[in-house]
Amino acid sequence: MTTYRQFGQKWYLHSQVIDTDFSAALVFVGLIQARQDSLRLHSERIVILIDTALSENTGAFSNLKDVGRLPTLQNFIKKEIEKEPVYWLHVNYLRADTALMARARQLRKKNEQWAFEKRMDVTRKALISRTYTAPQVTEDLIYLKKSLEKLHPGLYWYTDKSSLDRAFDQLKTTLAKTTREADLYERLSTLIEQIHCGHTDLLPSATTQDYLSLVAKRLPLDLWITGDSTLLTLVLKIPSFATAQDLPAFLEETFRTLSERRLSNLVIDLRNNPGGRDDYGALLYAYLTNKPFRYYHRVRVATTDSAWLNRLALNDLPLTRVLPEYGSSIQKTDSGYLYTNHPNLGLQSPRTPGFTGAVYVLINGGTFSTAAEFAALFHSHKRGVLIGQETGGGYRGNSSLASPVLTLPHSRFRLIVPLGRYDLAVVPEALVGRGVQPDHPIRYTLEDHTEQRDLELARSLELIRKQKMANPSR
Repeated sequence: MTTYRQFGQKWYLHSQVIDTDFSAALVFVGLIQARQDSLRLHSERIVILIDTALSENTGAFSNLKDVGRLPTLQNFIKKEIEKEPVYWLHVNYLRADTALMARARQLRKKNEQWAFEKRMDVTRKALISRTYTAPQVTEDLIYLKKSLEKLHPGLYWYTDKSSLDRAFDQLKTTLAKTTREADLYERLSTLIEQIHCGHTDLLPSATTQDYLSLVAKRLPLDLWITGDSTLLTLVLKIPSFATAQDLPAFLEETFRTLSERRLSNLVIDLRNNPGGRDDYGALLYAYLTNKPFRYYHRVRVATTDSAWLNRLALNDLPLTRVLPEYGSSIQKTDSGYLYTNHPNLGLQSPRTPGFTGAVYVLINGGTFSTAAEFAALFHSHKRGVLIGQETGGGYRGNSSLASPVLTLPHSRFRLIVPLGRYDLAVVPEALVGRGVQPDHPIRYTLEDHTEQRDLELARSLELIRKQKMANPSR
């Protein structure tokens, strides 16, 4: 139910919950008149442009002479309502089963489709017409190389300097004839890939990105107990550590459930988890140990020079303007600059209620960033069993922190440049430059994929059954 009140000379939308169906219906009524004037209206504008503020000591009824600032809606009001006084006490709503409501829904979909097609048409024309000169392309490449050398803390972590310099030189000789945006993007992407840093990501120009953008979907957290009640196993699936849900509260509830139900086995599914908040990895591990532990050994940064840092931007603003305290969090040492203001530095405390039972963690190539950090710590402390494939994130750490954007001057390509190199507090492994290795590697066949088999989960339950047979009392 949506109501309107007049305060002073303006009308305000007065509703705790905006009924989008009614909003669309209101637009539908307005569009009947707008079409006569050859106008077109987006349904979203009704909600956006009518203010939602409230005021006290005002009447709740008046004639509708000033509703927001929507010309088409005002045209409708002038033609249909202001011919005679109207007294709106507090309410005007449509029942969901009316024919007008059904037509309003159809109209809203048509408006959304029209807006989408218009946006596609504008960006497509911009892409077709965009080309660059050879000097512009060369200047962008030089700007990119110098910026990476000054700003990227892990530029030579997986690729040595001579190899990367050679890749830049080779690309420079082939770029003279590259004038189209798509060709330039393809060549630069190949170059950036040689850094082997998943947090260093080349994005096209904002116009192109708008053209290619997809609707993001929330990845829900999931918690369930396996159907075999004899296994006493809880399965915790965390698709992302960047979830909009309250992960700390969710984890507290999860481990309380483990304790109250006296479950002895926990399966944590981190497959295709791209990461998210750093502190959530430490938080999850804190529930699996009864001893203090270290998560990060150190966090290194490349520079404190504001002239270089302000080549980077967050929300289209210079970095030091968005993070004015960034410089004060950096300590200069004999080995370089260290970032000291991170919650995962220093000794981490265990959480209660902790879990001391058997833990199985499912991983694959999509396990990245925070998820890979957790898996690395889990492996280093020998806390349980890893099942699946090698993680996409490195065992020794990664380069991330803040993810500011470097914009190239001519192509307007945007490169996400991490500020910090995170060195994990893990026991060194013989394999250098690799991800976390599973204790039980899993390989899928084509038949496994077509039959949608979950081999990692099946293996974890198999191991739990074997453990239970070996120790019936558990």
